[in-house]
Amino acid sequence: MGNAGRKFSALEIVLVKNEHVDLFASLFTLENNQAMVHGRVILGNEKKLCFSSDQNFRGALRSEFLSACRSIADYYGAELFTQKLSLRSAAGMSSKGGRSPFHLLNQAPFLN
Repeated sequence: MGNAGRKFSALEIVLVKNEHVDLFASLFTLENNQAMVHGRVILGNEKKLCFSSDQNFRGALRSEFLSACRSIADYYGAELFTQKLSLRSAAGMSSKGGRSPFHLLNQAPFLN
């Protein structure tokens, strides 16, 4: 099943990066308290890996996800950057000029 009918309530971005590892991942929290993770990792030797969770996951996905990212950062001696965004409903967006909530990603401090 695709994501077309799903409503996201929060988005958390994680970045782990140095010369040995480049990890970018996102944790989507849905309005029904389910969550999903999608991401990719590029290792220093140019090996590329993608990962994602089950779309119907319930439970401690956020803590497991952040713990795994922290472990990867520690292993490679890299910094762990996180940015949590609260997403507005479609009704809230239309009153703000119809801008997508993903414009907030440009404001993330680790992207500047």
